[in-house]
Amino acid sequence: METVVVSCAGLRRGFADRGRLGVLGALVFACAISVAGAASADGLPLGWSFDQTDNEVRFTVTTEYLLEDLEAEVRRSGSSRRWRFSESRLRPGEAFEFSIPTPDSHGEYTLTISGEYEGEDGEVSADFELGPVDVVEFEMQSYALEGANPSFVITMTQPADRVELRVIGDNGEVILERATPFSGADAGSPLRVGWSQPPGIGLLAFDVRAYSTSGSYNSRQYVPWHLDGEVRDLNFEFGSAEIQESDRARLREAARQLTEVASRVDEWIDVKLYVAGYTDTVGAASSNRRLSQQRARSIGEFMRGEGFRWPIFYQGFGEAVLAEETADGVENAENRRAIYTIRHAAPDGDPSMPGSNWHALR
Repeated sequence: METVVVSCAGLRRGFADRGRLGVLGALVFACAISVAGAASADGLPLGWSFDQTDNEVRFTVTTEYLLEDLEAEVRRSGSSRRWRFSESRLRPGEAFEFSIPTPDSHGEYTLTISGEYEGEDGEVSADFELGPVDVVEFEMQSYALEGANPSFVITMTQPADRVELRVIGDNGEVILERATPFSGADAGSPLRVGWSQPPGIGLLAFDVRAYSTSGSYNSRQYVPWHLDGEVRDLNFEFGSAEIQESDRARLREAARQLTEVASRVDEWIDVKLYVAGYTDTVGAASSNRRLSQQRARSIGEFMRGEGFRWPIFYQGFGEAVLAEETADGVENAENRRAIYTIRHAAPDGDPSMPGSNWHALR
C-alpha cells in the first residue's frame, strides 16, 4: 500500500480542499486552514482572510467592486519587521494574494490595506495574532482492507479530536466522506476507523485527516489499488526487441484496456505504467537481462503509440524470474513474457519484479 504524506496544521475552524487528491509528491489535501478573517466597509469595500501552515501565512483579499492602486502592509507589533505588497488593479471576483513566513514565536500583527475606490482614497486596518503551529503526527498501525468492511488503526502524537475519511472507489467516484469523533482520546491510543465498502466497487484510495484537540491536523493518502496484466509467448525474433505483427493485436487490446482504466482513476491518483520484460534460459544471463529490457521498452513504446498518455517505466529481468522453472538453455514460450502494472508508485518489493532500476520512457 502506497502512502503520500503532507504535514499540515492550523486552528479548528474547518478546512477547504485546494487541489485534487492522490497526486504523489504534490498537494493531497489543502495544507492550509482558515485561522482568522475579517471584512470591512470602512474606507474600502473589501474582504480579507488568511490561512496558516507550518511554512507560511497566506493572505487573500477579495472585493465585489473595482479597486485600484492597492498597497498592503503586514507589520509585527514591537518589531521593525514589515512586509509590503501591491496590486495595481483588483476586479470583482479576483483575489489579491500575498504571504509571509510563519513566525517562530507568538506576537501581535497588523494588516493595513490602502487603495482607491471610485476616485477616492481609502484604508482599512485590522489586528490579529500569529504564532508557530504545532503539527500533529500520526502513524498507521494496522489495516484490513479486503472484504465488505475495511478498517485501519492509527495512533496520534497529540490527544485526538476526530479523524476525517474520504474513500474513493475504483470506479473513480467518492463513495464515502465521514468524520469519526474520538473526544480527546489520549496521545498514542489506538484509533480505529472503518467503513462499509459498496458491493461490486473496489477500493482505489482513501484519504485520512487526523485532528488533535488543539486543532492541528495531518493528512495522508493511502493507495492500495493496482491493476496487473501479463502477456506470455511473445514471438520476438532471436536476439531482437522488435514487436511482431502476430503480437500486435493483443498488445493493442491491452493498451486500450489500460487507457480506459487510467482515464477513470487519474483524477484521484498519480497513474504510472510499469512494464517488466522476461526471457527463457537460452543464452547468457547478462545478455538475457539486456534483451528483456530492450523488449520491455519496445512494449512501452507500443503502448505509448496506442494512446497511453501517462508516464511509462520499464525494466528487464531476463531469466531471473521464470514463469516455469527450467534448466539452463531451455526454450520456453511461457518464460518469454511481459508483465505490466498500473499503480501509484513503483512496485518495489513485488517478488515478480525484484529490482528498483526502473527507466522512464522518454
